[in-house]
Amino acid sequence: KLELRYTLSKNRMYNVDAATSSPILVREEATGALVSSAIGYSYSWDNRRNGLGGNNVYVFRFAQDFGGVGGDMKFVRTEALAVAETKILNEEVTLRAQLEGGVIATSGANSTRVTERFFMDGKIRGFEPFGLGPRDLGSTNQDALGGNMFAVARLEAEFPIGLPEEYGVKGGLFFDVGSVWGLDDTAGINLAGSDKLELRSSIGASIFWDTPIGPLRFNFAKAIKKQAYDKEQVFDLTISTKF
Repeated sequence: KLELRYTLSKNRMYNVDAATSSPILVREEATGALVSSAIGYSYSWDNRRNGLGGNNVYVFRFAQDFGGVGGDMKFVRTEALAVAETKILNEEVTLRAQLEGGVIATSGANSTRVTERFFMDGKIRGFEPFGLGPRDLGSTNQDALGGNMFAVARLEAEFPIGLPEEYGVKGGLFFDVGSVWGLDDTAGINLAGSDKLELRSSIGASIFWDTPIGPLRFNFAKAIKKQAYDKEQVFDLTISTKF
């Protein structure tokens, strides 16, 4: 499946406290609103579309957006996702592996803005959405700045836990590893190496519950590889998860 798109957006940063925030945020607030005008495409291959995969599911997605069709921003944003899933033990246990990554690059003397960069946003469980990656450790707020690159791998298993099937409750185990890194605007800040590629990882357990409002997922995670400045999150709840 091939999709084509055009995106027009206007982003502005505001309410930045210059006394406690990173100089990067202060500079971006002073710049004001910038318009992004981009064309892009997405290519996806999914064997669930033809119904011939049986117990094996394979999904691949690749997407790019090219900013600079007018507007103030010139950039290329690339993202990719690969998923493999299979069912074993009389189709009662589901094993799943996901690999995801992305990079954003600007042209000329421009640098990426915080509003454009990658944040993990739950991609590595056990950490807050803005809890890892480049951070201005010299500011009072130690602001998360996002990164120009990210990569993450997720391995998980989903299985019954002995409850009657009509309850719609299953259990799961997972392992996540990855990172977000890379900045092209570092003037006046103290990154202390936080913009370098440093892998984080976590392990945890999940409870899946099919409810009338949709499938709920409860994750209980423990970070096992982290940096001192990272912010952990032991529990999170999602309404649904798709790939």
